[in-house]
Formats: sequence, C-alpha cells, structure tokens
Amino acid sequence: MAPVSVDKISIGLRSKTVDECVKQPPGAPSKWVLVPRSPDSSQVAVEVPADPHMIWSVANAYDDDEGNVVIDCLRMDPLQFGRGEEDFPARKLVRYTLSPKTKS
Repeated sequence: MAPVSVDKISIGLRSKTVDECVKQPPGAPSKWVLVPRSPDSSQVAVEVPADPHMIWSVANAYDDDEGNVVIDCLRMDPLQFGRGEEDFPARKLVRYTLSPKTKS
C-alpha cells in the first residue's frame, strides 16, 4: 500500500483531473499487507514495510513451500499520473518474496 492523499472534492466536482487530485508524498513509506485466506480467527493480517513505490499491476502471486508469499508485479516509482502514456514513469516487472513469519 502506498500512502496517498486524494482531493475527493475536486474529483467529485470534476474541477481537476485525477492526476492532479491523487498525490504520494515524496519519501513516504509503503507497506505490504498480507491477509490470511483462512477463516481461522487466530490468524491476523501482517504488515511488511517497503520502500516508497506504487504497484501498477499484479501479474502473479503464490505461497511457496517455505510459507513465503511470492508476488510478481509492475512497480512504478513514484506514483505519478500524466496526461498520456509518455508521461508515466517507467514500470518494471519485479518479484517480491515476503515472509509473514519475519515480517520482511
């Protein structure tokens, strides 16, 4: 999750474009939130800190044999909307391996 601020009034009034209304503070930390799929109430969501970034799209995710969560996704640094495709920052295909046990 990337911390963002949204100018909801301007979006609602359509007085600004989405790229003008959604901002990510420079250097603000991001985090992954791993939510258990099991209805077992003893399991809780785990937050894993991450460096500032925005995930544009998830390509794949799975649990490996060691209990880690492996995520393949398109990462964008930083969150930044533009007027067209040429204005977007480059997106990179990256793989994250997150451990719910160690929160890393």
